[in-house]
Amino acid sequence: WEELVKVSKQVQAKQPDIEGFVFQGARSESGTVDALEFMYAAGAKILSEDGKESIADEGDGSEFAFQFLANLIKDGVSPKVVATYTEEEARLAFQNGGAVFMRNWPYAAGLMETDKTSKVRGKFKMALLPGFEGRADANVLGGQNFGIAAGTDDPELAWEALQCLGSAEMQAIKATAKGELPALKASYDDPKLEAQIDYLPLSKVAIARGLNRPESPYYGDVTSSIFKAYNSVLSGELSPAEAVKELDHGVQAAIDGKAEI
Repeated sequence: WEELVKVSKQVQAKQPDIEGFVFQGARSESGTVDALEFMYAAGAKILSEDGKESIADEGDGSEFAFQFLANLIKDGVSPKVVATYTEEEARLAFQNGGAVFMRNWPYAAGLMETDKTSKVRGKFKMALLPGFEGRADANVLGGQNFGIAAGTDDPELAWEALQCLGSAEMQAIKATAKGELPALKASYDDPKLEAQIDYLPLSKVAIARGLNRPESPYYGDVTSSIFKAYNSVLSGELSPAEAVKELDHGVQAAIDGKAEI
């Protein structure tokens, strides 16, 4: 991350009208994922092993990550408006040639290469998320889950549909056509698929080192506490230290079943 900042500033010194780094900063689930990637890389954890206690304020990891984010805005590496960005706002900013670096999901690569208006077609590469010097690196896992509604009129047909969607053939189609990474491990060792998706080997590494979001029956309230604190740093509403306190308090209230709406 420190090198990303350095390179961003070098480019901005020569081209003042370009942003250094765009990402997802809004109060949304994508904001939670981004926040956790910074926090985990800085050494922070959100919940104790039994899931009954917030430990977001233990150590300096959370504040270190939040201070880094605050500095991105203060130093002009990232625009203030990034606090409103979800996936698509970040993609369009980068696709229009307005940023040096972008953090996003693989789907964005396909769109930026196929959209005829894209100014970065053939001009970008994907890389693993970086880490912090002397600390760690991290990326957060996501996924897709299919289900069958209990009241469906045709559960057998629905099951056939899920079998189709989960097949290696369909996983390959979705990966190449939509940029949705396969859920099958074997797909990452498929030479035909790798020939079509140059970032597949990187994705295999990313998934292997990926970390989960906090696991809790009150996850909806936990994630709200995370993205609110994260966003408050980016928007300048709270200092990094204040945001950590808010985060820890909010997460604890959530897992106690006493979330403050």
